[in-house]
Amino acid sequence: MAVSISPLFDPRAERSLLEVNQQLCFQLAMSEQQYRDPKEKLSTVEAAANSLANQLQKYNNIQDTEEYCGEIQVNTGA
Repeated sequence: MAVSISPLFDPRAERSLLEVNQQLCFQLAMSEQQYRDPKEKLSTVEAAANSLANQLQKYNNIQDTEEYCGEIQVNTGA
């Protein structure tokens, strides 16, 4: 009775599996990098937006203070 050897035990099949595994690992690394790039850019944009919002808030506070002081001067005749 002839015994058939499974293709998984064929050295060529094993080498092919290794090549497929390497290719999939490479594709995974590329996908992770493509995911990471926009995420890093988003973090940068969010930090810039928060900084600008803080600056605007400070500016608005200064403007409010100047307007308040101006109203006091008008009301007191100073």
